[in-house]
Amino acid sequence: MFNLEGVIGLPIIMLLLGMVSTIVIVAFALQNGRVVTVSFFDWSIEASLVLVIMVTALMGFITALFFELFVQLKLRYKLFKMGRQLKQLEEEVQILKTKTTSAVPIFANQAGVGEPAAGDVPTPIV
Repeated sequence: MFNLEGVIGLPIIMLLLGMVSTIVIVAFALQNGRVVTVSFFDWSIEASLVLVIMVTALMGFITALFFELFVQLKLRYKLFKMGRQLKQLEEEVQILKTKTTSAVPIFANQAGVGEPAAGDVPTPIV
């Protein structure tokens, strides 16, 4: 079913990417310590450039996470519906199997449907 080869190394790759990202952010923070003024309509504030960029990135991350939550909920609901449909179809298959096993046995050398030929000994198909 699954190929676990790629999944096992995934946490290590994520850890390495996190470490590289942290190093890049620290280097960026050390090089950009300037104070900037941020204005939004009538509101303005003076803050470090790194702080402004980090807060903006965090707001973008939270927004993306919020939208991803809706996608996940939609997929989980669809999975729930498919699970119900699968259960119904499996029950229908079981009903059909019980109907076919309780039907009249079919013979190998039939003259007509359900009737053996004259002089033939009926042999059931297994």
